[in-house]
Amino acid sequence: MIVVLGAGAIGRFFGEKLKQVGEVVSFIGRKDPIDTQQTDFVLVATKAYDTEEAIKRCKDLISDDTVVISLQNGLGNEEIISQYAQHVIGGVTSTGVMLVDGEVELKGIGETVIGDFKGTGAEKFLALLKKTDLPVRLSEDIGKDIYHKFLINVGLNALGAVAGAENGKMAENEYLRNIAQHLISEGITIGKAEGFTFENVFEGLMDVCKKTSGNRNSMYQDVLNGKKTEIDFLNGKIVELGKKHQINVPYNEAISSLVRARAGLNSWSKAL
Repeated sequence: MIVVLGAGAIGRFFGEKLKQVGEVVSFIGRKDPIDTQQTDFVLVATKAYDTEEAIKRCKDLISDDTVVISLQNGLGNEEIISQYAQHVIGGVTSTGVMLVDGEVELKGIGETVIGDFKGTGAEKFLALLKKTDLPVRLSEDIGKDIYHKFLINVGLNALGAVAGAENGKMAENEYLRNIAQHLISEGITIGKAEGFTFENVFEGLMDVCKKTSGNRNSMYQDVLNGKKTEIDFLNGKIVELGKKHQINVPYNEAISSLVRARAGLNSWSKAL
């Protein structure tokens, strides 16, 4: 049995894909009652700021054999989950989905990558994902893959939200491309200080934007809907790590401040 924590677009998309190939899947939203029956897999697809609360609420579902998978944005989710589970899988996806009138709308298929972060279980869950029609692979270094996806989000999410730009427009507009390149460049510098090296990240962002051109990234969707954003786990995390390593990150500081400043304005959606 698979329990999906988080009833947003990503959680529902992957959960429904697994149901279509015969898996038993249940969905738990923020206000849903929790069954005490322990489960084989827990797929965490909540917002990053909800990770710990969601895991605490569902801790009775998790046995020593349960495999918990994070398919979320930002850094630090797997570390939080590892406090409550013996087997933790990190996961990243570039598939673009949106909720439109309560229904999941696919905007572009991208690769999904998973790997063992703590304990084991990635190969077992990969086998389930391979039963679907989604492109998936096993990571050789999930920590690096998570940071790489993090860099893509650093260049895309906050900027797209502030500019009111769908992914395709991010690739088309030279001013947005220039700012995105600076955001990512600062993230790469921080990554080096954290022990990671990367090449062609900006090109990867452009590829994602073109493949999911009609998608509004998750932070853009959040601000349109008046919801809390994940800025502290994305560009805000770059700022936090910049202070840790004494590295200046002015572009990420600026975009983080813009998102936080606009988050409290009732006129955000009207301004876009």
